[in-house]
Amino acid sequence: MQFVQASECTDEVKNFSKQITTGIENTSRDINGTAKGVHSIVSLISSFGDKLANLNIKMSKKSIIICVIIDFLQQLENMLKDAMKEEK
Repeated sequence: MQFVQASECTDEVKNFSKQITTGIENTSRDINGTAKGVHSIVSLISSFGDKLANLNIKMSKKSIIICVIIDFLQQLENMLKDAMKEEK
């Protein structure tokens, strides 16, 4: 009788061990999936940062061009004012 009880207990331990192993495997799979998801998010954020940096450079260049145009127009305005004064 004790042998039967020991055998049943061993089977229960084996089944419980299998459940633990399955749980660990599932958790490991979930963690790996999460890690891949985090890696994807990090890649997207990095790409977004690069695009923002490029946009900032383009906007800076355009800002410089606009400033040059404004300076040129100011010079034209000053030249016209001077020309009008000389005509009077």
